[in-house]
Amino acid sequence: SITSDDPRRADIPQLGIGFTASAEAKAALKKIKVRIKKNNDLPYITRFFDHTKNEYTTQLTAGGIVDIEGCFLKVAGVGSGVWLAPAGENKGEYDATKMVSVAAIIHTKPSLLTVQLPDGLESGVKYRFIVSTAIAKNRSRPTKTLRHGVSEGVVEVI
Repeated sequence: SITSDDPRRADIPQLGIGFTASAEAKAALKKIKVRIKKNNDLPYITRFFDHTKNEYTTQLTAGGIVDIEGCFLKVAGVGSGVWLAPAGENKGEYDATKMVSVAAIIHTKPSLLTVQLPDGLESGVKYRFIVSTAIAKNRSRPTKTLRHGVSEGVVEVI
C-alpha cells in the first residue's frame, strides 16, 4: 500500500512474482492483449503488422498490406485519410509538404486500420503515419472536426 496523500511514481512499490511459471501459465500469457488507454481521443498508433512478411515490424513492404494498431483509428468523414510523411528529427515531427496517401484503406475499426502502401515510396527514408478522422470517441458518425494522430515511431519502406 501507499501511505502518501499525493503519491509519485517513486512511491509505487516494485511488483514481483514469487514462483516459477508453468508451461500452461506461459502459454496463457501469450494470449493476453494489452490495450493502451489514452486520456484524449486523438488517433494513437502503437504498432504495425506487415502481411507480406507476416510479422510485426517497422520495415514495411512497398505496395504491401499493413495493419496499423492503436486507439481511435476509425477513419471516416470529409478530409479524413491515412498518409505517410518523411519523419523529422524530433518525436512526432514530419514534412507535411511531402505527405503521400496510402494506396487504399482496406479496413477501418477503432483499434485497427488495414491499408495498402503505395509502390513509389523511397526506400531507406524514415516515415511517420498520419491518421485524420472525423469520427468522435465512442461514436459511429462523423463530426465536423477532424482529429489528427501522428505515429511516434518511424517506419521504413523496403
